[in-house]
Amino acid sequence: MDGQPLHIPDGVMYCQIETFNGVKDYAPRIPCVRLFGVSLSSFQNEEWANASGCEVHILDISIRDWLSLANRARLELSARWYKALRSFDEEAVPPNSSKESLWVEVTYKLAHGPSDSYAYPAFTGSAPTYIGIDTVAFVRGPALPSFAMTSNVPLHRVQGSEHDWKLEGFHVGQGMCSVFHNDESGFLLDAGAGTPVNRDSYQAQKIANELMPLVKKLATSDTRLPMIISHPDADHWRILDWDVELLNRVGPVYLPSGRPSLAFNSHIIKPRVYGIGTQTLFHSGAASLSVYRSAPTSSDKNGECLVTVCEAAGKKALLPGDYVYKRMKSETGTPISILSAGQFDAVVVPHHGDEASSEQVFLPVGSESKAFFSAGTHQGYGHPTQSSIDAHRAVGFDILEDHAQRDIVSVPLIP
Repeated sequence: MDGQPLHIPDGVMYCQIETFNGVKDYAPRIPCVRLFGVSLSSFQNEEWANASGCEVHILDISIRDWLSLANRARLELSARWYKALRSFDEEAVPPNSSKESLWVEVTYKLAHGPSDSYAYPAFTGSAPTYIGIDTVAFVRGPALPSFAMTSNVPLHRVQGSEHDWKLEGFHVGQGMCSVFHNDESGFLLDAGAGTPVNRDSYQAQKIANELMPLVKKLATSDTRLPMIISHPDADHWRILDWDVELLNRVGPVYLPSGRPSLAFNSHIIKPRVYGIGTQTLFHSGAASLSVYRSAPTSSDKNGECLVTVCEAAGKKALLPGDYVYKRMKSETGTPISILSAGQFDAVVVPHHGDEASSEQVFLPVGSESKAFFSAGTHQGYGHPTQSSIDAHRAVGFDILEDHAQRDIVSVPLIP
């Protein structure tokens, strides 16, 4: 991994903003704006709409480059977009229409050495190509199509289904990752990471990694590991980009239907991506895995998601991604709204333990029920919040929290 840099488009890319609040994966580890980009020809021909997808790249533009260039852009933006671009408030970004989307045109030159900004093709494990940013402009372009609902997704048949099933969470910094398995087969539930875990140290194998030995055991040369991604934000799947071996062992990849994602239109991964709704993907005896497609009262990138429930040995775990409790409760007459009346032996605390996750916390089964906080050291986010930790402890959960952990470490959740 991370050998020689692979080719990036010459001079210009057309991009979608992933986050205003990234942290560079390479020194100096300063704040950055992270984007997914395509070449001029891919943009003009809408090549992402092809069944096979197109080449997609990841760009990290340092905040100092972004501030000096984005503020010079002359497109007349709506007030909400202007607020988002000035304040880095991701929730303030208005959704794109079904026909038109706001894109970022980035022009650049290759740098002679390490610089504040870089790019690399997604899902390749490539080393970064350092670039000097010339201009940033905001342009109107075609909207990305959402992933359609895949009909007739079958129940997964697994090896050794009669064996005891378990759920393991993993400390991955500012990200989420869990595996539901029986030591022979299983499901990967998100595979994201973030500060203090970063791409550079991961690929250089400078950190302990308890995830990959488990993946290698479950995903053999004959069988890939099915994966459920709660929603397409990169902190829920970035390790797939960092680690080609992990990527090659994963599939099919399930995303929430009805959501667009430029990254998952990459030609490398698109053929194994499926949009799904509410359904049970696995059931054998006392073990099961069900996913629930959200129906949020207001649409945003955290709300359009999949909520997963795993059951094993009479115990039940909730993995809601970034969909906080009060939003689940606010749904009317849906399977997710019914979940709020239940009790859980384990929860992966929603949205990394942010302030909103402290409200209307679902109830534990008993004093041994676990609340797992998957969070990192991102100074801007400040996850997990003390209010969320206190709220989960107050209703009776045993708290599992180690946001400063620099290694990828397993945490047993159920049974």
